[in-house]
Amino acid sequence: MTREQFIELVKGEQDALRHYLLALSTLPPKERSAVTLYYLTGYSVKEIATISNSTEDAVKKQLSRGRDKLKSRLKR
Repeated sequence: MTREQFIELVKGEQDALRHYLLALSTLPPKERSAVTLYYLTGYSVKEIATISNSTEDAVKKQLSRGRDKLKSRLKR
């Protein structure tokens, strides 16, 4: 791989990450928090419920809604 190819690869990944973070930032706070804690930091549903002083069912709903919204926004 040439230096130029490497730079283009990194730029593409940065653009994808920027696009994902922008989509993530548009989620409502509770959904954004649940998605971030679950997918980016690796907390379990039970741990997120404890952290957010919520029920596990509520966290599952937040994750589901957040995922659905992200899928929709990332397809654009």
